Amino acid sequence: EARRVVTAYLQSRHTWDASNVQTSISKASRFVDESFRKSFLQANEAQVKIATEKKISQKFYVSKIDLNLEKGSASVSGDRILTIEGFRAVNPLSFSLNFRLGTRTEQNPEGVYVTSEQLIDGKESK
Repeated sequence: EARRVVTAYLQSRHTWDASNVQTSISKASRFVDESFRKSFLQANEAQVKIATEKKISQKFYVSKIDLNLEKGSASVSGDRILTIEGFRAVNPLSFSLNFRLGTRTEQNPEGVYVTSEQLIDGKESK
C-alpha cells in the first residue's frame, strides 16, 4: 500500500498541464499529512502560477522506488517530461519522501500520509 500511495502521490503531484495543474495538486494533497500541508501548499503556489502563465505541461514516470517501512521513508527516481511551447525536455528526477501510517479514510483508504518531500539534486546522488 505504501508503494502504491508514494507512486500515486508523485504522479498526481508532478503530472499536469496548464489547464489541470491545480486539480492534480489537489489530488496529491489527499495523501499529505496535516504537519506537511502548509509547506506543501506554499511550495505549489509558484508552480501553479508559472504553469498556467507559460502553458507548461509536465509528466513524471516513476522507474524505481526503494521503501523503508520501519523508517517511513522512500527514495524514488524517474523521468520528467517537460513541455513548453511544443518543445520537450526529458530529465531524471529523484525524490526523498517520508511518510507515516495513519487512519484510513474515504479520501485516503490506504492510510499512508506523506510528511515530507525533497527533490534530490542529481549531481549529489551520483
